[in-house]
Amino acid sequence: MGKSVSSVISRTLTVLLVLAFIVVVSLGYVFRQQISDQIAAERFEPSADIVTLTDRLQLTADGHRIFWASHPTLEASQKFNVQCANVDHSDDGHILGCFTGGRIHLFEIADERLSGIVEVTAAHEQLHAVFS
Repeated sequence: MGKSVSSVISRTLTVLLVLAFIVVVSLGYVFRQQISDQIAAERFEPSADIVTLTDRLQLTADGHRIFWASHPTLEASQKFNVQCANVDHSDDGHILGCFTGGRIHLFEIADERLSGIVEVTAAHEQLHAVFS
């Protein structure tokens, strides 16, 4: 009878371990994008300007994670133009930001008359990152 009890316990533990493994793998699959974003956000080293911009955007925790997972940059015209060269702007509009290759690129604007436009552009590009 002792062998029978230990056999039942052994099988029960095996079944529980297999079920636990299936649950962990399933949760990993379901939350794979959040996990990927979390890792990317933690590896991102933002510039002081991006940290300030992030604070001004007042993002939720999820929004913050997605924003930083997109490795946002604030760039002057020459580098910005290179980063956003392949973006379709067929409406003959002015682009102040782009989301390409999973990255957010923002045009650095110093003119005080356009105060807040970088934040609006960042929020717009953030939506592209969320939907992708």
